[in-house]
Amino acid sequence: MAGRGVPRLLLVEPGTTPPASIDVQEDWIRIPADERDLWARLQRLTLRHRALRDRPRLHDGGVLRYRERTLALPEGEAQVAELLLADFGHLVLWDDLAAALWPDGDGSPRRATERVARLRRRLTGVGLAVHTIRGRGVVLDHGDGPHTDDTHEANATHDIAPDPGAEATEDDTWPSW
Repeated sequence: MAGRGVPRLLLVEPGTTPPASIDVQEDWIRIPADERDLWARLQRLTLRHRALRDRPRLHDGGVLRYRERTLALPEGEAQVAELLLADFGHLVLWDDLAAALWPDGDGSPRRATERVARLRRRLTGVGLAVHTIRGRGVVLDHGDGPHTDDTHEANATHDIAPDPGAEATEDDTWPSW
């Protein structure tokens, strides 16, 4: 199940040592367990799974995959996408972007801005958005997400992934993987 990316809740018998190393799609609970605790763990696993499933990925030296969409990127734009994907949903500073793209020091925030602009135009077709935080940097996130540039101005390091600690809603009555 782990190899297929399926979330797992391990039921640990009393007196048994729980697993020492688990991944983000795995949790454990000692049984017997209160039903509310069991549901809380299942809902948290569901939120983690959805966040991972909806995260864009860069493959094969420049092929971006997001949900059911695929986009081939030129080398320069793939470099920018790789850097933004590493901090998906978080602010990447212009200076950090320029330093990573041009480690020899030939880059500048202006050159980075030009590359980001080209990438931004391509990404709208796959449902992703690059938001500019004036004078600071950029944030790559879901284009259909809840953010506007004003939201990012107010909270430039906001993570758009679901909060694992968030309360369940009526739609979260049962995990649907």
